[in-house]
Amino acid sequence: MRAPAERPTLRHVQGLVGLLEAELAIVGSAYLMAGVPVGGIVLAGRVSPLYRLPRADLWRWWSRCGCLVAAALILRSAAA
Repeated sequence: MRAPAERPTLRHVQGLVGLLEAELAIVGSAYLMAGVPVGGIVLAGRVSPLYRLPRADLWRWWSRCGCLVAAALILRSAAA
């Protein structure tokens, strides 16, 4: 006979929730930080037609830059 499945303890659940909160904070701040260079490009595009780019390109750059910053922050927090 098998023993009944163990229920997760409160400490285990709190640890998982804390990890989820940390990951959400890292990803959120990464996308906000990634908006700074893309916002600069948007501002430059409003000033000069030389820098004007399609919005699809700007969204793609913002997403990729956010992913890179999030990965760097996660690796940094994992190393600590």
